Amino acid sequence: MTQPTVNTRPINGLIIGAGFFGSIQMEAWNRIPDANIIGVVETDADKANLFAEKWTITHSHSDAAAAIK
Repeated sequence: MTQPTVNTRPINGLIIGAGFFGSIQMEAWNRIPDANIIGVVETDADKANLFAEKWTITHSHSDAAAAIK
């Protein structure tokens, strides 16, 4: 039986949506060593900023296309 491969590089991610599901995603990602959520996207910029502050996320965006550039 083969052993699973272990990722040795950090995982950078972006959360889309700063509501209930986004919070569930953040709780899950926070349990993964080397996972870095570096941004959140939410059409309501104020909501995105509040979410980013709550979860200590560096970047908040209201446009997904701009967030991935």
